[in-house]
Amino acid sequence: MTEPHFEFPRSLKQAMAFQTIALLLRRHQGQGKLRLVELHPGGGTYDCLALVGPIGEPSLCIFNLAGSSLLLRPRGRPVPPPDADAAWHDDLWRYPPEYLAAGGAEPFVARIEARLGLTPPKKMPAASPSSVSVSVLAQLAQRFALSAAPPFFRSGWHDSAGMEGSSVCPWVEDFPKLQARCDAARDDWPKQALAAGRLWGIGSEKFFERPDVVIDVATGKVYRTATSPAAEQGSLWSRYQKGAGIRALAWWVETLWKG
Repeated sequence: MTEPHFEFPRSLKQAMAFQTIALLLRRHQGQGKLRLVELHPGGGTYDCLALVGPIGEPSLCIFNLAGSSLLLRPRGRPVPPPDADAAWHDDLWRYPPEYLAAGGAEPFVARIEARLGLTPPKKMPAASPSSVSVSVLAQLAQRFALSAAPPFFRSGWHDSAGMEGSSVCPWVEDFPKLQARCDAARDDWPKQALAAGRLWGIGSEKFFERPDVVIDVATGKVYRTATSPAAEQGSLWSRYQKGAGIRALAWWVETLWKG
């Protein structure tokens, strides 16, 4: 008899992926300029969140939100646990059951670090604007993990067929300085990707033309897009430095998103 197949909700997979990437970024942010990116390989067939280093180097990990695969690309020599089975050495994992079996983001990240050959930090590195910003996105995704109306997150750099075949999203025009950098780069897609990819939009529809709220993860600044250009509402980084926690910051962003 064939075992029944359970499809995890996209909102739950999104929360798992964001939580894992946010923690990996915080723990290893000093190793190779790591950053969160949105990928759509296969000509847009897949819908992925990834943690990458310098442009041109392979991604460390890619979570497919349309499916359930997690692609791992080791940076160093993997360190298997004593009880590792053959599947542990595969580059492709099914992350929802692996995440749940591990018991959450922290033990799952420990498994991924070992598989990627990353040396766990002796102590948690100091926070940065980008690690705080991504952690806030992760907290917001977690809050709506089982919601019928979760937020959708979109980067300002839309990778649809490999980096060279991608484009700057139209709503980046709301940010004249970054749009000017993209325009100046012309066909230099790595520069365009770095500039536009700083922006992460939050909206209520999967394929929104214009997000409700935008976070510049490089600075932690938050914008509402009811007007154009977008209006700055404050800074996650500044609030964090003044003592606000990640949960409180996520509540603040949620109030802006819901308007």
